[in-house]
Formats: sequence, structure tokens, C-alpha cells
Amino acid sequence: MDTTGTSRSASRSARPPSVRAVPGQAAPVDALTSWVAIDFETANPRRGSMCAVGMVAVTDGEVTDAFGTLVRPPERAAEFNPWNVRVHGITARDVRGAPSCADALDLIDRFTAGRPLVAHNASFDNSVLTRAHELVGRPVPSPRMYCTLQLSRQLWPHLGDHKLPTVATATGFRTLEHHAALSDARAAAHVMLAGLRLHDTTDLGVLAGRVGLRHRR
Repeated sequence: MDTTGTSRSASRSARPPSVRAVPGQAAPVDALTSWVAIDFETANPRRGSMCAVGMVAVTDGEVTDAFGTLVRPPERAAEFNPWNVRVHGITARDVRGAPSCADALDLIDRFTAGRPLVAHNASFDNSVLTRAHELVGRPVPSPRMYCTLQLSRQLWPHLGDHKLPTVATATGFRTLEHHAALSDARAAAHVMLAGLRLHDTTDLGVLAGRVGLRHRR
């Protein structure tokens, strides 16, 4: 859930991200030309209460894969707060039968395969990933994560705001369903790709060096 974003009406029905089988684990890469855009939704204000995840893989400037699923939040943070439900439309009933948080973390590990991550308002998504690991009793990972919110403030300072819907629309992304995890991940990937194209590169490291984009670990 991009906390810089806007809420959706509670009258809108919950729309889980598109779901399909997770591909086999990709081989880890050292170059920064292969990365994964990621987005989380949470059940309540506790950052580890993951209830949906969407991921989009990019290699050499092209989207190569995508995966999204609803998630049953960890037992210690399983309640669905009405405010969060108003934002994303996901309820406790929707996640019945969805992967547990522990299983979702396994899926994330398989899909990302050690690649750098990209997210809009990356501090939020990084904290969700961190706290979810803590809540299920797993070692906390430290992926390299780049923020498209920070990037958009550097590259498109003229925009009225830098919320994901605004930046995605300004860079030509027309199908955003905000606060649906896979749709937001697609939009974040699109924004990063737009920045890479502006600098005629497919390498996150090159772009980061040119615009002063910091990464989180």
C-alpha cells in the first residue's frame, strides 16, 4: 500500500491481484539490469500485516514476468482495520485460502531471486518486508531497494504531487488500479523504466549515479 496515495471508496469491491503459478527460481544476477518492482497491501497499521503482494520482473528494460497474490497476514497481526479495508478493499474473508505470510515470503524469495527491488515509497514496502519476516520468526533480509517516489521528485519536479497515480499517469501508464498490489507494482516498474529511458540506460546503478538516487538495504 503506497501510503502517499489516495483511498479508494469502500463501495468498490475487493479486487485481488491477478494470480498465476510462481515460476521456477531465477538465477541470481550481479548486474543491475535485472530487478523486481514490488508492492504490498497491509491489513492494519502494523507494517508486517501483509495481506497482498504484487511483483513485476524486468530484465534489460523489458517486463519479463509478473506475479500477485492475496496473503493471510501473520497471526500476530491478522486483524483487518476498517481504514485499511477502505483503502484497498481486501477483507478477512477475501484472504481465506490465500497463502500464509510465511508461504508468501517463500514465493517472494523465489520470484525475486536476490535481485534489486523497486517500489514507490520504498520505505513503506521495505518495512512491510522487514516486519513480516520478524512476525513469522525469520531472519530479516536486506535487499537493495530503489524508490520511484524519490526518483520522480528528481526527474519530474514540476508535477503537482508525486503520488503513484500522478507519476504513473504523467509517464504514460493508463491502467492503474491503485492499491491493487500487482497493478501498483506494474506502475512502479513503468515509472522506473521511464526514468531509465530518459537516461538511455537499462542499469539501475547507472541511473542512480546520474540522479543521486539512493538505495535502501
